Amino acid sequence: MKILTDIEVGILDFNQANQIIIYPNPTKEYVKLSFTLKQSENISLSLINMDGSLVKNYMQNVSYNPGICNEFLNLPSEIATGIYYLLIETENAKVSIAINIQH
Repeated sequence: MKILTDIEVGILDFNQANQIIIYPNPTKEYVKLSFTLKQSENISLSLINMDGSLVKNYMQNVSYNPGICNEFLNLPSEIATGIYYLLIETENAKVSIAINIQH
């Protein structure tokens, strides 16, 4: 897991350990995202490439209840090998996690 501080615009209200887990990483076809919320949040998930361009929008403003949340994300089949970022957004914050995609 890697949280890039240079593109954060706030702090997601995750538990005290800021637990955001994505695995397997490196990966080929899919990732599982796991995170814990203290309170209800609307979350958007997007996959972006190294230049910040959108590769895939997984969800937009989906409501999550407090507690442990899990998402299974299939990667686009035509995606090239390389480093991409999963962008997790709430109303007040953004966090990105690097994903190493290998074919």
